[in-house]
Amino acid sequence: MKFKSVTYCLFILLFVQPRLLAQSSYAIKNVNVIPMNREVVLANQTVIVQNGKIKLLGNTSTIKIPENATIIDGTGKYLMPGLF
Repeated sequence: MKFKSVTYCLFILLFVQPRLLAQSSYAIKNVNVIPMNREVVLANQTVIVQNGKIKLLGNTSTIKIPENATIIDGTGKYLMPGLF
């Protein structure tokens, strides 16, 4: 089941990413983040991206999403910022 989630996430990143980068900012909310520097999964995270770069990452309950950001629901999905 996790393989399907990772595959789906990679599909979104490869085929939807160019359209998203055209927007000034967006937030991927409630996503499970797999950091590239340690062997752990950070559950229930929000990732703020502005102008194509990750600006902020943290627990969904503590991150303030910018007003103009497009929100993407990452519930049940996985994100590897190093590939993003």
